[in-house]
Amino acid sequence: MMSVITAPPFMTVTSMQWAHAGTKAAHDTFGEGSDLATSLQEASPEQIKMLERRSHENMAKIVGADIVPVGETNSFNLQMTHVAKGMDQLLKGFHPDIAEMFENLLKALTIQAWAAYEAMTKELWESVRDSANKSFTRPTGQEWSDKKLGFDARNKIRNTYAFGFRQNPEILSHLTRARIDPLALMRNLLVHHGGRVDRIFQKDAAYHSSIQTFATLPERVRVPFDGPMVISVIEPAIAAGYDLIAAVDKWIERNP
Repeated sequence: MMSVITAPPFMTVTSMQWAHAGTKAAHDTFGEGSDLATSLQEASPEQIKMLERRSHENMAKIVGADIVPVGETNSFNLQMTHVAKGMDQLLKGFHPDIAEMFENLLKALTIQAWAAYEAMTKELWESVRDSANKSFTRPTGQEWSDKKLGFDARNKIRNTYAFGFRQNPEILSHLTRARIDPLALMRNLLVHHGGRVDRIFQKDAAYHSSIQTFATLPERVRVPFDGPMVISVIEPAIAAGYDLIAAVDKWIERNP
């Protein structure tokens, strides 16, 4: 029922991406086939700077290639989902206490993922607000309340971006319910209801394929957390976050 393989969005995938980016940068800097361990020890300050720059450039390309349209996925994520299912089957044979430990890890990842997403949207929006950009609409103190702006709920996030960026359709397309709401719903279920189904969750979950199977559960029944499900709600939100940053960057260029 559980799987540590859900860590990819935060640890495994990122580590593998950086390892690939750094290795390629090292080969480009020191030459294909060189002894990288020796080369790094003997590298000049200029080579170290070049290695760091190339590593970041490679990572940017890797991350960009991993961003896929909503409803689609790349081959790597398909492999991770397959491995997650295998891990879940394996863990079913473990002692219940061990299985519960892994399930709690998945729940923690779900909560942390939404916290990270909220923080990202807040910092991104505020960075534009605090800039010299003249096209951005800055709300007054009263407007924050009247227009229900903020970053502590998904609808408030959508309202805030619509207000500041003047209803820009490209930016708002990366804040849709399909992309970020499943993660928010699962997080809210854990934080506010101890992971147990309530009527609001039943209604909202029915609209999202990744979690709609839980919409038919009776009230107060605890939702099981497994690797494939957690991946299915976290991955779209991560991709949406990347897309949102790119869309805001494009908006800034077009609206100085």
